[in-house]
Amino acid sequence: FENGIEVLQEAIKFDASEPDIWSSMGWAFIQMGQYSLAIQPLKNAIELKPDHLQCIKSLALADFALGRKDSSFKSYQKALELSPQDQEALFGIGILYLSSGNLKCAFRQYETLLTNSSHLAQDLYAKILEQQATLIG
Repeated sequence: FENGIEVLQEAIKFDASEPDIWSSMGWAFIQMGQYSLAIQPLKNAIELKPDHLQCIKSLALADFALGRKDSSFKSYQKALELSPQDQEALFGIGILYLSSGNLKCAFRQYETLLTNSSHLAQDLYAKILEQQATLIG
């Protein structure tokens, strides 16, 4: 990913108006676990293309990893405004609810994912069960 970032930085010198270059850079930083470095490239991409769904979800993920739950929640909500049945956004909001201890709302997200036959439904359900076991145990 480091080499990829160098290539993307060179590409930006030639065309900083291409949101996919910024998006790719943000995603590369996320893949490297450098969430704080991912934020600005993702914001740049969204500024250039406000409806860039994948960038919005990537920004939500980076914010969550940095403990910025409110920002993460807003980004996931924006993603759902653009695509109401987006599985990754529904899952992300479910995880945010879980991290806040709101099992009831997390379970609602699970039900929505289940209704949409999402492969993420079972992942969220497993995390809900883990959280319940932690609270009970």
